[in-house]
Amino acid sequence: MLLPMYFLIGIWGGPRKEYAAIKFFLYTLTGSVLMLLAIIGLYYNGPVDAATGQHTFNMAKMAAWGRAGGYVNVPLVLGLSFMKVAWVALFHRVRHQDPDVPLPHLAPRRARRGAHAHLRHLAGVLLKMGIYGILADQLRHPPQATKWAATAMAVFGTINIVYAAFVAWHRRTSSG
Repeated sequence: MLLPMYFLIGIWGGPRKEYAAIKFFLYTLTGSVLMLLAIIGLYYNGPVDAATGQHTFNMAKMAAWGRAGGYVNVPLVLGLSFMKVAWVALFHRVRHQDPDVPLPHLAPRRARRGAHAHLRHLAGVLLKMGIYGILADQLRHPPQATKWAATAMAVFGTINIVYAAFVAWHRRTSSG
């Protein structure tokens, strides 16, 4: 998803398309790198297959292991429990695709620099994948990490609703 969007913006975009394409690529790459580090951490601290004696990349088994308390004894990372750090890293992966507060300015910039095909892809795929990732991936994690982040998610959601209302109101009154 990252490389096709980079080329759509960089080749067929509008003014300053190279700058927008590189900014999009680097910002999206941070989410991918954080996701990779979180999954590697989940792998090495996760369940061991009884038959082979090896760790598994099966996300369903990792999630079940975490719900059963398997990640509780993992050493702290940055002073927080491992699951909280992994949760935040995985959340950032899907969060950068959905341009809400605190980074709502990225979508309009991408939209202004993109070609028509880019805009369809952006609206039809990327923005929906951010919300889908939150619902499909984040809610399967251990309940203690999700409960820990629930207040922050509720605050960001409320701020997004109010922010979107003010943006819509401003556009309606200024176009009038």
